[in-house]
Amino acid sequence: KLVFMGCGSKEFPDGVNNAAAALKEAGYNAVSYVSEGTAHEFHTWRRCLYEVSQLLFK
Repeated sequence: KLVFMGCGSKEFPDGVNNAAAALKEAGYNAVSYVSEGTAHEFHTWRRCLYEVSQLLFK
């Protein structure tokens, strides 16, 4: 099982990274990804989809 959280660097990356760290400490398989130079937009979603697909289909 995997918890994946992603956002653009122009959004709230500290919140995403902190949430993933807290979930890891609680025993969850949590991963965060920050898309450099993007906000809440298509490029962010596309990059996040690529990153999570690499984890799901190892």
